[in-house]
This record gives sequence, structure tokens and C-alpha cells, in this order.
Amino acid sequence: MSGPAPVRLSAALVRLTASTLPPVVRDRFREEWLADVAGSRELGLPSSGVVWGAALFSLTLNRAAPEVSGLPITETVHRRARWGIALLCSSVVWGMGSFLLGGVRPDGGAQPGAATVTTAALAPLTFLVPILAALCAVAGVAQLWRAAFHASTLAIITAALATAGFTTAAALAMSLLASSASFPLGLAALAAVLLLAALVCGLATLAFAPARYAPVFPPPAPFRPRWHRRTVVVSITAALLGVVGFGAVDLLVWGPLSATESLTVAEIYAALSPADRSAGIASIVVWAVFWGVLVLGWLAAAMFFSQKADVWTVRPVVTSALVVVSAAVFFQFWAGFSLGMSIADTIPPYSGGISVAGYLYALGGQLALAGAICLVVAPRRLPALAAA
Repeated sequence: MSGPAPVRLSAALVRLTASTLPPVVRDRFREEWLADVAGSRELGLPSSGVVWGAALFSLTLNRAAPEVSGLPITETVHRRARWGIALLCSSVVWGMGSFLLGGVRPDGGAQPGAATVTTAALAPLTFLVPILAALCAVAGVAQLWRAAFHASTLAIITAALATAGFTTAAALAMSLLASSASFPLGLAALAAVLLLAALVCGLATLAFAPARYAPVFPPPAPFRPRWHRRTVVVSITAALLGVVGFGAVDLLVWGPLSATESLTVAEIYAALSPADRSAGIASIVVWAVFWGVLVLGWLAAAMFFSQKADVWTVRPVVTSALVVVSAAVFFQFWAGFSLGMSIADTIPPYSGGISVAGYLYALGGQLALAGAICLVVAPRRLPALAAA
């Protein structure tokens, strides 16, 4: 390539390639490559050679080298292993959620015992969520392998055995899931396999890594004024109360509507016996009141610590809030179980579905749990001082 337009394109490509490099070497190589692109124009040489060279360098760069990462090799190993554990645990969350919420079995049939969505509008999600779980699992195993290669020979052997066992056991679990009679057993086996793989690979890599040096901690958090802390806590509390309220409306209104055909909410509740109606509504009210009170307790605790702490960061506050969200969403299904069974026994034909809002609500709970896991397990972002 020659001329202004190809040169500008080459400069943009080498900037993009440089952005994939670790911060320690990023600026230096960006300037070198841009200078090479400019020099190629003056010499009448194609600038595409610089682009290809930069791409090859980025792909083959040993990013674990201390002079490249800015960290001792042991710290790099542990950071990669923690990311692997976080991704594998997240894959468990998404994988289990995709089976419990419904979707398609490997043989193409509807999952027995699982709630299915009543509209085809969410069909892409029922297909994409298992793919997301698989991608998280593959990425997690890859991160653990990247850590094991720089840890020790024993870590590599352990990772190889765990990967082989995970692959074999996962295949057996999927074959069990293909059989309706063995669905609960297969589901339990799959969960056990994923958890075991995460623990074995991750903990083995951490255990067999060389002794760590003093870990890199981020610099002290900047001082946050009290009003800023209160604003963050109150905003999160409002969001948590919104989650509880949304779940209650779904159980009382949207869920019953999705489980019946051509009936209004008033007609649905009128068809139920007084005992069934009272018991179903009571369980939902208990769920909403319990989690509402718990959110207010979270507010009091967060306010107390935000006022007393000298160093305050948003990360632990958000993490604890995500745990509350995931737990509330998990128990929401059980709160609506009594009312759902009463509707199923009283008003035929029972469609056996959940509302669109309920499906998205459950996915939000899974996302909250996966986010909390990543915030707890995954390493913190490197401080600017370590990357300089």
C-alpha cells in the first residue's frame, strides 16, 4: 500500500494492534510502529508490512514475561488462575440457569421439569445463554492453562488430568440429560462436574505455583466525601427495592396471566378457592416483605460502614448488593410455587410457562450472581503505578 489513504489506514491498524499490548510496552511500540508507517511512505515501501509485523508481534508476544507485564511471574500466574476460577464459576451459573429456565435439550425436545417461555420472542436467549455458559467454561479453562504453563510441571499435569476428566464427565452428563428419566441425575452430574473442574484446576494451579511475592494491591482509594457515599448507597438501595417490587408484580400479575389463556387477573383469582388464593398470595407477600426488610437492613449496614470507614470503595458495596439480588431472584420462584400450582390445578389448560418478565428477571439474577463472583474472585485491576 502507498499513498495517503493506505498510510492512514495502516496507522489506524497499528494503533489498534498496539492497544492489545500490555500497558508497560504499549506506548513504546505504538510510537515505533507509527514511525515505521510514516517512514515507509517516504521510502516508497508498502506500509502493510508494518501492519503485518505488528500483528505477528502482538500474537507471539510473551505477555507473562515480567519485563512485558510489569509483574513478577508468580503474580501473573495467580491473576490468570483467579480469572479462570471466576469464569468457570460463572459458566456454572449460566449453565444451571439455562437448564432450570427451560430451552432445548441436546435431542431437541423441551426439557422435562423445566419452565418454558410462553413466547417465541425470547427463543434467541434460550439459545444464547447455553452458548455463553460454554464460552465462559472454555475461557476459564484456557486461563487456567495459561497459568499452569508458567507455574510448574505438576500444575500442567494436574490441569491436563482435570481437563480430560471434565471433558469425559461432561459428555456423560449431557448423555444423561438427553434422557427424560435421567434428567435430574444428569443435571446434578453436570453441576458437580463443572464445580469440580473449577476447584481442581484453579486450586491446583494456585497450589503448585511458586511462592508468591508480596501481592500488588491498588493504591489507597481516594477520599470520598460523606455525601457521595450516601448517594451511592441510597441509589443502590432504591434499585434493590425495585428488584423486589418487580418480582412481586411478576408473581401476582404477569405470572398468572402467562399461565392461563384469555383470562384477566380478576378472573384468575376469582376461580381459585379462598384457601388456595390466600395461601398463594401470602407466600408472595412474605417473600416481598422479607427481602424488603433485608434490603433496609443492608441499607443500614452500608450507611454505617460508609460513615465509619476511612478508605471507602464502591466494589464491596456493589458486590454485596449483587449477592442480595441473586438470592432474592432465586427464592422468588419458590415464593410463587404455591400460587402457580393452585392455578394449574384449578384453571385448565395450564400452559406451564413463565412470563417474559419472569424469564428476564431470572436471567438478571444469574447475571448478578456471575457479577458478584467475578468481583470477589477475579483479581483487581492493576494500579497505574504497577503498569508504568
